[in-house]
Amino acid sequence: MENLFGVSFEWWEKGRSPLLDSWPLFGSPLPIASILFTYLIFVLHLGPKFMKNRKPFNLKIAIILYNALQVCYNAYGLSLAVRHKLFWKYLFSFNCFEKSVTDDVFIYRVAWIMTMNKLLDLVDTIFFVLCKKQSHVSFLHVQHHFLTLSITWAYVKYFPIREIMIAMLCNTIVHTVMYFYYFLAALGPAYKKYLWWKKYLTVMQIVQFVVVISYLTASIWLSCDYNMKIVYPFISYGIFNLFLFVKFFVKTYNSEELLKDKVSICGSLQFSHNYTEDLEQQHGRKGEEHTSTNYKKRS
Repeated sequence: MENLFGVSFEWWEKGRSPLLDSWPLFGSPLPIASILFTYLIFVLHLGPKFMKNRKPFNLKIAIILYNALQVCYNAYGLSLAVRHKLFWKYLFSFNCFEKSVTDDVFIYRVAWIMTMNKLLDLVDTIFFVLCKKQSHVSFLHVQHHFLTLSITWAYVKYFPIREIMIAMLCNTIVHTVMYFYYFLAALGPAYKKYLWWKKYLTVMQIVQFVVVISYLTASIWLSCDYNMKIVYPFISYGIFNLFLFVKFFVKTYNSEELLKDKVSICGSLQFSHNYTEDLEQQHGRKGEEHTSTNYKKRS
């Protein structure tokens, strides 16, 4: 896009790496911005309007496959990073070592894979809408997905991404475990006895932010050439999310009613343990009014 209304936009299309700019969704901000805008419009307006007079879709198989895909994708990204000695050099030396062009290619590859994973995470909310679980489309959920993808994409394209590698590592570990939990939960009530550890998933997410904030705070004094224009905003964003997640945790796990049935995890599939069973029962009953009433009781 060389010129629009007499204004050049070359500056926002040109990222830090010409190689990365040639990869899907990184040539220009327009595709990712369009996806995010469409996401907000659908989950907050068009989706609920479309589902208003419809029964919830039975997406049991789709959700099982989606969770399995997330586990495999996150595990692949994690293994790709941790098996490479360069990753640990970046992480624990705080960038205090000499790097080559080949080193940067590896880091960009990992960063692109992780960014695409944040894009895949948006499907969570679409499932909520299509299953008429609009109460789960909360501010915490939507802002987490929207800002995580936005910030990750911008940092990867325009800045050296070494500062956010710790966040990518922690987030990928948490998501691998979290989506494995949801994979088991989606299989049905027979696996409920294996889901006693749901509370600790939220704890993992809280610990994730503590680790990221601590690492980046230490990097202010220990790093070599870390960009403080990235570090300080990222610390602030981490503190913001830490506050929201702790607030969510305290509120959720102080409620006996929620503890009995809810899978109370921030930012992802928060279906009840009886979710798939509920859907099967609902689709077998007649009458939209009866179905709607039963769904509200179980929610």
